[in-house]
Amino acid sequence: GGQSFIRLNTSLSMIDIRTDVSNKTGLSISTFASGAVGLSILSNAGSALAIKSVGGHFFYQRSSEIWSSPGILAAVELQHPSTYVHQLWAVAGVSAFTSHFTKNGNTVTWTHNLGHTDYVLLASSQAKNGYVVVETKTKDYVSFTIRNHDANERAHLFLIGRNKYVSL
Repeated sequence: GGQSFIRLNTSLSMIDIRTDVSNKTGLSISTFASGAVGLSILSNAGSALAIKSVGGHFFYQRSSEIWSSPGILAAVELQHPSTYVHQLWAVAGVSAFTSHFTKNGNTVTWTHNLGHTDYVLLASSQAKNGYVVVETKTKDYVSFTIRNHDANERAHLFLIGRNKYVSL
């Protein structure tokens, strides 16, 4: 049992799609052409929301694909006392690569291209009593000191905040 239907121009929406069949998808959109976009939504000024959703979500990206949203913008595992980067990950549009770490004494500077200060640096240390102190945060970089670390101990750093808009 179960039923499926599409209703157009109802009192609450332009299109209603519903299925009560357990193995049926309500709406499926596919693209196969190079450069094609599967779904584009524009909510102009004055609109309340672009998307309103209730229920579970599953988002998956393959290794060559991108994801960009507010949240964790970049993550790195940095070896102290050098600026040797063991692992680095960043969302699309955020330039936060290994060459963007410079060191002056105990202060490390991580340059990025966010263009705003709506972010925080969250850090954790593998050293027993180690910690990280943020010294300066700007729209182009964040400077910090790694303290109470022995040679070759690592710190994990995360840039968390509003993402950078990227036109694809």
